[in-house]
Amino acid sequence: MTESSREPRGKGTLAPIDEAEAWQLLDTTTVGRLGFTTDEGIVILPVNFIVHEGHIYVRTEPGSTVAALAHGRDDVAFEVDYHSDLNQFGWSVLVHAQAAEAEPDEAERAIAGSRRLGPWAPGDRTLVIVLTPGSITGRRVSLH
Repeated sequence: MTESSREPRGKGTLAPIDEAEAWQLLDTTTVGRLGFTTDEGIVILPVNFIVHEGHIYVRTEPGSTVAALAHGRDDVAFEVDYHSDLNQFGWSVLVHAQAAEAEPDEAERAIAGSRRLGPWAPGDRTLVIVLTPGSITGRRVSLH
């Protein structure tokens, strides 16, 4: 692509999303990306999730890559986003969090309080990982 064929810069907008709206946006979708390191390196995996009382819950299969978070980690990232090519806008929310296995009562309340369906992936998804946010940030971008 040549310099002359690019869109002119400065035409769009980029704006931060405050924490309250970031939580609202998290609750509008069902799939996010969970990022963390393993012995093999960085992994970023799509996961179904639910939001409940300021926490994010992910159901996974015991023995899976995500199950390693059950032992406790404080360096996990979770991201959701949305974009519309037709309308040329989008948003992204990023959560830096601690991860651990959810207490059984806590997991049961979170799952029971959700209006969402269960995990999309097959298997025994009985292990519930809870993400406790340390920070939550977001941004909105639009070409118009």
